[in-house]
Amino acid sequence: MPEATNSRLRQPHLETARCIVRPALPTDLATLLAAVQSPLFPRRLPLAQMAMSDELAPWLARMCSRSSEGSAFLWSIDLRDEARCIGQISLSPKPGSTAWALAFWLDPTHWGRGIAAEAVSRVNDAAFSLLSMQELWAGVALWNQRSFTTLERLGFRLLGVHSSGYWVAGEPEPIREYHLTRQQWQDNGKLHGA
Repeated sequence: MPEATNSRLRQPHLETARCIVRPALPTDLATLLAAVQSPLFPRRLPLAQMAMSDELAPWLARMCSRSSEGSAFLWSIDLRDEARCIGQISLSPKPGSTAWALAFWLDPTHWGRGIAAEAVSRVNDAAFSLLSMQELWAGVALWNQRSFTTLERLGFRLLGVHSSGYWVAGEPEPIREYHLTRQQWQDNGKLHGA
């Protein structure tokens, strides 16, 4: 089991220049539903699939419960100007690995402003510095250019392509797999003068 679950650390409340990255709440469901039901939100993402099959509310409740236990973490992104839950970031233990799986989404009305990179960067910092994680992993659909650009900008390294990363309507969705180790994160900080 990944080290952070053994430490029983509380999920940190995080802040960036523009965002408050706070533990998710079940009351975030309305804004989550509104975002994933937007015509711009990709239908082939797992959250959109969960919304279509009424699984989103139970998923959110489970993730909030797991976050309070420290067995996984789900943050909601609020803007400092009071916009609530414009996106979320999760970290969950990756089965069969010591890595933690990173996932994130952002309401389409906020795309293209660097908010995802800003918030995910802060979560990465907390994962390594506060939660004692050793490695983060992310899988991104081949068509999701925005997400893999964000990961590469944050120092994630491409591991390869997996032909059936997840399933949508009974069909495999190929993904690009990325990872970021604690050492790579530290080296990235040194390269950027941190």
